[in-house]
Amino acid sequence: MARKKPAKKPANEPVESEQPEAEEGTSLDVPPAGVEPVPRAIHLTIKQRVEEVLEICLMGGTLADIRRHAADPAGDGDPNKAWGVCDRQLKRYIESADALMMAQQEKNRAKLLSRHYTRRERLYSRSVAVSDYRTALAVLQDTAKLEDLYPSAKHEHTGAAGGAIKVEVVDLSKVTDEELETLERIALRAAVEPPVDPPGESPPEAD
Repeated sequence: MARKKPAKKPANEPVESEQPEAEEGTSLDVPPAGVEPVPRAIHLTIKQRVEEVLEICLMGGTLADIRRHAADPAGDGDPNKAWGVCDRQLKRYIESADALMMAQQEKNRAKLLSRHYTRRERLYSRSVAVSDYRTALAVLQDTAKLEDLYPSAKHEHTGAAGGAIKVEVVDLSKVTDEELETLERIALRAAVEPPVDPPGESPPEAD
């Protein structure tokens, strides 16, 4: 009995190849199909470069600063230690540095929230144990605010009958010199003289 020959794949079908995965917070160029995976040492090198780029960005550095650092990372003028990459790759390093910073902030935020929740739970338990219900209620209210359980307060400012606030613009170009002097005297008097209490009200006594 003759064996069936395996079906041939179409010539235009892409060849699947195993690609190396980039470490979190790094950006690697994907090698073409058929090329061996990138060694781990290169992964570590790129990770170190991304961390250095992150430090430069945090100090307010620009692409020009990163370019100078890439040309002389050790600061000793040795050209053999230069990164030897183009601006396109440097921008990829910057993108990876931004992603790394966001991941670190999110991780730190989760730890910080967990710490706050734990401290409040302990404080609530101790307050209830000694019958300090006022403190226990304050802890519950603060925890609810932390979890954003209360509806946000809205403050709306409107004019008469709920309409829009009217703003009256005075054209001072049509005011005479005498009127301007009168307005100036009124403004100076209001700034110097103390306010007058309404009728029937007496000023507060000094301590």
